[in-house]
Amino acid sequence: MECLRAKMFVFGFFVFLTIFSFQTSASAQGGAISGITFDSEDSDFRLDEEWDVNEESFIINDPFEKYNRFMFKINDKIYKNVFIPLSKGYDFLVPRKVQGSINNFAQFVGTPKRFFNNLFQKKPKSAFIELERLLINSTLGIGGLFNPAESLFNLEQQSEDFGQTLGVYDVDAGPYIVWPIIGPSTRREVIGLVGDYALNPFTWLFIYEVYPEDVFRGVSVAKRVNNYSYNVRDAYGRITESAIDPYIALQHAFIENRNKQISQ
Repeated sequence: MECLRAKMFVFGFFVFLTIFSFQTSASAQGGAISGITFDSEDSDFRLDEEWDVNEESFIINDPFEKYNRFMFKINDKIYKNVFIPLSKGYDFLVPRKVQGSINNFAQFVGTPKRFFNNLFQKKPKSAFIELERLLINSTLGIGGLFNPAESLFNLEQQSEDFGQTLGVYDVDAGPYIVWPIIGPSTRREVIGLVGDYALNPFTWLFIYEVYPEDVFRGVSVAKRVNNYSYNVRDAYGRITESAIDPYIALQHAFIENRNKQISQ
C-alpha cells in the first residue's frame, strides 16, 4: 500500500510538472496567452502579504465579470485540489534553503528587466543599484544562487517591470481578466509581459539556440514550480479563505498591489 501511494505521488508530481511544461511550451512557441506569467520579480504571480482584505474598495474595470468568476472558480479548484497538495510534496522533496536558492537565481536572471525598466522610469540610481547587485551576486553569490548584495551590503532589489513602466506613463490598465490556471491580469499587464519577456535572457538564449529547447523549458518549469511553493501558496490561501467574496478579494489584492508598485 505504501509503495502504491508513493507511485501515485510521483505520478501526480509529474502531472504537476507537465501542466507547467505545457504553459512554458506555449510560451516558447509564441502563443498569445502563453507569455502571461506574472513576472512581478521574474516571478510568476505573487501576492502582497501586507494587503488588507478589508481595505476600502475601489472601481475596477471588469466587463467580463461573468466569465472571470467562472474561470476563478475553476482555477480555485485546481489550486486547492492539485497545486497545493503537489506543492507540499515539492516542499517535502526540495529543502526550503534549496528553494530559496532557486528563487534567488530566478530573481538574478530578472536583472536586465529591472535595470532597463528603472531606466525607462527615469530612476538611474535604482538602475545602478541593480548593476551593483548583478556584480556582487554573480561573484560572491555564486552565479545568483545566493543574495549577498542584500544580506551583506543592504542593496535591496529595485523591483520594476514593463507593466509598471506603462502605468508610470499613464497607460490605462484596461479590462480585468482571469486567465486559465495563471490567474488575474489586465490588458496593460499583458502588454507589459511581452516587454518583460523580450528582456529575459533565456528568451535570447532560446532564439539563438544557445541551449536546446528542452533545457529552456526545464529551467522555466523549475522556476514556476518553485515560485508557487515558495511565494504564492500561503498568500493565496490567506487572501481567499478569509474573504466573504474570494473573487473580489483576489481581484482587489492584485489591482491594489500593482497600483502600489506603480506609485512607488
